[in-house]
Amino acid sequence: MAEAQSGTARVISDRYEVRAAIGQGGMGRVWRAYDLILEREVALKEVLLPSTMPARVRKEMCDRLLKEARLGARLRHPAIVRVYDVLTVDGNPWMVMELISGRSLDDVLKSEGPLPAGRVAEIGLALLGALDAAHTAGVLHRDVKPANVIVGTDASVSLTDFGIAFELDKTSTSLTAGSPPFMAPERVRGESIGPASDLFSLGATLYAAVEGRPPYDREGPILTLAAIMNDPPDPYRLAGPLRPALAGLLEKDQVQRLTSAAAASALRQVCGTPTGQQAGTAGVESATQVLPAVPKRRKLLVPLIVGAVVLVLIATAAAVIGLRSASPPATPPAAAPVALSVSQQTGFRVSIPTGWRSAGPKPIRFYDSTNLVWIQLNTEPVSAANQQDVWASGSRRQQDGVTGGSDYRLVGFADSRMGQLASVDWEWTYQRDGERERRHALYRGVIVNGTSYELALSAPEGQFAGHRTLLDTVSATFQIT
Repeated sequence: MAEAQSGTARVISDRYEVRAAIGQGGMGRVWRAYDLILEREVALKEVLLPSTMPARVRKEMCDRLLKEARLGARLRHPAIVRVYDVLTVDGNPWMVMELISGRSLDDVLKSEGPLPAGRVAEIGLALLGALDAAHTAGVLHRDVKPANVIVGTDASVSLTDFGIAFELDKTSTSLTAGSPPFMAPERVRGESIGPASDLFSLGATLYAAVEGRPPYDREGPILTLAAIMNDPPDPYRLAGPLRPALAGLLEKDQVQRLTSAAAASALRQVCGTPTGQQAGTAGVESATQVLPAVPKRRKLLVPLIVGAVVLVLIATAAAVIGLRSASPPATPPAAAPVALSVSQQTGFRVSIPTGWRSAGPKPIRFYDSTNLVWIQLNTEPVSAANQQDVWASGSRRQQDGVTGGSDYRLVGFADSRMGQLASVDWEWTYQRDGERERRHALYRGVIVNGTSYELALSAPEGQFAGHRTLLDTVSATFQIT
C-alpha cells in the first residue's frame, strides 16, 4: 500500500509518517515526517505533477527525478543535505531527504538583515566544501542562492536542492535552469559551463549575505541578466575584508575567476583562520577544473518588438527597449541599434536570448543555434470568450489530422502567466510526417479585446525538459504595445 492512515496521521509508503508542512514551491511541497522503521525525522519532498499529464510523460518525469535522486545520494559532505530515498505514490514522485533544523539564508536575511563579514566568510567556507565535493563527484549544482542554503539552529550550514543538478560530462548551455540574480555570465551567453559557474553563484550569494541584496539588483530578470553581463557589481558598502574574495568570485571571465582553493584561502583570512586549516569544512583545498578560454563577451538579449514596433538588436545588453538599467553600462554601445521591421496587424513586446535566428513574417519563429528548438510569436483575432476555448479548438484540429500526419498526443491544459496577465497553456507532443524524432510543444496565450496573443516553445522530446522554463523567461517580459 502506497499511502495509509495511522490514527489521524498520514503514512507514506507504509513507512513515513507525515507530521507537518515545511514549505511549498511551484512544483512541490516539503513535509516534516518520521521514518517509522529507522525511527528518525526526515524531510519529504512531494513533487506535484499535473493531473492531466499522460501516464507516459508522468513515468518519464519520475524516471528523471529518480536519476536526480541518485545524483544527490552519491554526494557525501557535512554541508550537503543527504538524499535517502525516492518513492512513487499515486503516480507522484517523493524524495526522502535529511531533515535540517533551521532556516534558509534567504529567510535569515529577510528577518535579520545583512550578516557580519566574518559570519559570511564561515558560510562561504562551508558552501565551498559542499561544492568541491559535488564537483569531485562530477556534479554541478547550477542553482546556488540564499534560498538553497540552510542555516541550522546549531549554526551549521548546508547546501540543498540539487534538483536541477547535472553531470559535468553532460554540460548544458541552457538558460532555463537557475535564478537570474545568481546566474553566471557564461550561462547567459550560452557558453559551456563548469565548476567556475557555481563559484560565481556562490560569490553572488555571499555578496547578498553581507550586503543584504544581490550584486546586480535590477527591476525584473531581463535587466538583471543584462547587468550581470555588462555592469560591475553594485558598490560594496558592508563587505569590508570580504571584498577581495567577492570581487574574485564575481569575475565575469571564468578563466580569471577565483578557483575554489584561492577563494577558500581568502575567506579563511577573513575568519582569522590560518591557511593550512580547514575552518569547519572539508575539501576546499582541491583545485577546481580549469576551463578553456571563452569567447569575448557578447550581447545578452535581443528585444523583440512585434507589431507596429520593431525588433531592435541592442549592441550592449544593459538596456531593453522602453526600459533603463538601474546603473550605467560598463562601456558605451559600440554602434547604433539596427532595426528590422516585423509586420503584424497587432503586436506585443517580449525579449529572447541573443543569437536566435528569426524566420517567417507571421507567425514569426526564432531558432536556436541547433535549429532544433524554436520560440514562436503570433497574434490572431478570435471570437472565443477565453483562451482555453481557442486551444481546445486547436487541439481538436490536431487530433483530426488537419495539419497533416502529426501523430498528435495531448498532454493537457494549465493556467500560466504572460507578464502581468493570466494566460492558459496547451501542451502536446507530435511527430510530423517525414520527421525522425518526436517533438514536444508548449503553447501559451491570453485574449485581450478579441485578440489572442500567443507564445510557443517546441523542442525534440528528449530536449524539451531542459528548455521548458525558457518559455517562462520569455513570458515574463510580455507587454502589449
